[in-house]
Parts: sequence; structure tokens; C-alpha cells
Amino acid sequence: MEPGLPKLSWFPIYVEKILSSLSWQQMSDYQRGWYIQLLLSSAHSERPGYLPNDGSLWRLAGARSKHFFDQDSVVVMARFKSTQMDGRLWIYNPKLLEVLEEQADKHESANRKKGGKSKGKMLKKEQSLSLSFSLVSPESLKQTIKDLFDFYMEHFDRDERYKLTESREQDCASRLDELLQSNNGDLGAARESAQEAILNLSHSQFHLEHGYIDWSDHIFKSTEIFQKRMAMAAPTAKQSGNCDKHPDTGLTSWGACGGCYFATADTVA
Repeated sequence: MEPGLPKLSWFPIYVEKILSSLSWQQMSDYQRGWYIQLLLSSAHSERPGYLPNDGSLWRLAGARSKHFFDQDSVVVMARFKSTQMDGRLWIYNPKLLEVLEEQADKHESANRKKGGKSKGKMLKKEQSLSLSFSLVSPESLKQTIKDLFDFYMEHFDRDERYKLTESREQDCASRLDELLQSNNGDLGAARESAQEAILNLSHSQFHLEHGYIDWSDHIFKSTEIFQKRMAMAAPTAKQSGNCDKHPDTGLTSWGACGGCYFATADTVA
């Protein structure tokens, strides 16, 4: 939680960036309304900058029904990240948090004695709130998520009862959006990175044996988890040999001895 953040009565919006965004242009009118409404609600939330993800987001967004919101909200929810605080799940928009922090710092500065220097951390430039959207169409983003889910199901041989739910779509959309923001909107490259994360996990005997293979919990749930999967080196199988540290174990089929492997494998989601 960001302590002491105020409920803003206004915040700047870069109109030109919004109107020139391809995704904004291709969004339906109601999707635009949902996004703006959620931002406004975030600024005026019980915990400014955050909204509780407790099943009521569709009401806060102003959707006519939960089913309608769940069906068409992927591109909207991709603009938010998830976090847990006080045992509850919350969503937040990073840019909006920057605005709240910046405004709070300015308020603190204004209340200091004349001539006093603010020790508060001033957040970057005049970027306030840039309502940046993905550089790809909602349709392309949705299809890419579906393709990735099919890729995941194939490599983990999941039962068909394991479905691409709205929550799982949102988790993947958030990670793809982060990749798009860092690679100038190259959806193909973002898809390849996501596939690499899936493949890396599928090669981990430890995760397979312990059932740590959930689409969200072990790949797309957060930036940190996704980066861990990206950083996992795909093992190189060896046919023979011995480990210097564990000379009596021999090498496993995934290219490392059991002692070395289980000493370094991560055991959390």
C-alpha cells in the first residue's frame, strides 16, 4: 500500500496520445468507458490508486452485467497489474500511481515553510498520466493469448477441463502488454518471449513432478514470476558422466545430477 496518498479531484490526461493510439481507435465505445471509469474509481478508492478485485469490477466499470464485462474486458484489464495486500487481491494502474505519488509530493512541498526544501522524491518529468495503450488491436491481443494457451495446453498435456478463464486471459494480457511496451509494439516478439517462458517451465522436471505448472500461478501471474520463467535455462540433456560435487549420482536425463538440481530449483510459485 502507498501510505497517505490523496484522493485526487483531477489529474492531467494527454489527449493527443490517447486519440492517436491505435488500440484506443479500435476499442469499442463501452471499452473506452470502462477503462476511464476504472481509472477514476482508482483515484477515489478507499485505497487511492488501487481497486479491490473481488468480483465487483464490472460494477465499478459501469458494465451492464458481469458476463458482458468478463467477455470483453481483456484489453481493458491489460492496463492494470495485480497485487495482494492485507489478504485481498487488488488491481492498479502504474501510471496512475505515479500521478498520485507526484501530486502527494507536491502537496507536501506546498505545505512546508516558505523557503524549505522538500525531501520527498519527485517522480520523473512531466509524464503525469499518459494513458498509453497497447500498440496492437484488441483482436490481435486476444488471438495471441488464445494461441499461447493452446501452446501451453499442448506442452503440459493439460486436461481439456482446464479452461482459458477471464482471469487467466488478464494475467497473460498484462505480461504481453509489458513486453509490447518494451519492444515498440512487436507482438510477434512478445509472443515468442511468452512461448519461451512456457517452454522453460515445461523443461523443469522439478516443477513437473510437483505440479508447479499452473498458467497463472507459475507463469503469468506477475512480472516477477514471468521474469523467473524467462530466466530459467532450458536444460541440455547429457548421456553420461558424473557430477564433480556428487560423483556417485550420475547425470539425470535433464543434464544435471539430482543433488545439484534440487539444491537450486525454486520451490515456490
